[in-house]
Amino acid sequence: MRRFRKGFIVFLFFVVLIVVTLGAAYFFYTDSLKAVSDDVQMVEYEILPDTTVDSLTRDLQREGLIKNGFITKFVAQREGLTDIKAGLFNVSPSMTPSEIMAVFNDSSNIIQNTYTMQFIDGQWAKDYASVISQNTDYTAIEVLSLWNDETFVTQLIADYEVLTDSILVPEVNVLLEGYFSPNTYEFFREATIEEITRTLIEPTNEFYLINKELFDNSNLTIHENFILASMVQFEASHIEDQQLVASTFFNRLDYGQRLESSVTLCYALYDYSSWEECENNPGIASPYNTYLYDGLPIGPVSNSTHTALLAVLQPIESPYFYFVADVYGDGKVYFSETYEEHLQLVEQYLGGRY
Repeated sequence: MRRFRKGFIVFLFFVVLIVVTLGAAYFFYTDSLKAVSDDVQMVEYEILPDTTVDSLTRDLQREGLIKNGFITKFVAQREGLTDIKAGLFNVSPSMTPSEIMAVFNDSSNIIQNTYTMQFIDGQWAKDYASVISQNTDYTAIEVLSLWNDETFVTQLIADYEVLTDSILVPEVNVLLEGYFSPNTYEFFREATIEEITRTLIEPTNEFYLINKELFDNSNLTIHENFILASMVQFEASHIEDQQLVASTFFNRLDYGQRLESSVTLCYALYDYSSWEECENNPGIASPYNTYLYDGLPIGPVSNSTHTALLAVLQPIESPYFYFVADVYGDGKVYFSETYEEHLQLVEQYLGGRY
């Protein structure tokens, strides 16, 4: 009888323990579904394009907007609230986790449906693709793949006068290189790669239409003007130097000299750590290499500003055939008529490093 009573007490103890544990768990669970506080003041919360439900709920707990991220994630999955949108939202600590997640699942709750992206002059298409990948759900590979998609590019050629069949060269790194207008742009968050691409090209096309007479009067084709302008942009960061850089290139072309521009070596390498690496590779086998081949490179080597384009479209006369940029100083370009003078400037500003 005593053994039975002892066993019953042990059994009862475990029953009570289970009941208490379940009760505590239920209390913890239901409490986690309540609002954090009675504070009805709205706070702004931004969700980035690559945000997951897991990372979101962890951050909401960290920010004190919910009590428990794990349970909120479970509730979101159970209630079908996992289709979170990117954007800026208003939420309140007085809202329950379910209410907060419901806000994030409805794009109509977005209070800022746009974002900005900055594209810097002189950079490459692959740099622009990286900017896009950092601000959207698209990868840089996806962006570059579209920019090399001949079907898509052919459609752009049909839509924009500035684009010609001359850009359809299989050997180039990126078909659309050189035709993006550097600037800071605002995009809707749902913008596609195609829409972003067109936004980058439209100012270029507008510039062409405004300056069509200059293009028509040029001895270069439309594409050749963009190629040379991309070199001018890459070589001269200061606007005041761009016209003389363009003049120097024209002088070399007119006299049948190779352009021997180190920026084309940089683009031929397509991945380099310093300008010395470009200078030390004049023999690289590439159609971009203006040390090996006469005339212009196979395609643009940067995305240039309108000032660089105008420097090419409105050339000035000069006696110069050489120039060197003070890369260790302010980037100013110094020009010379003879190779001997050029070597002296190289020694002065670069310490004779090439």
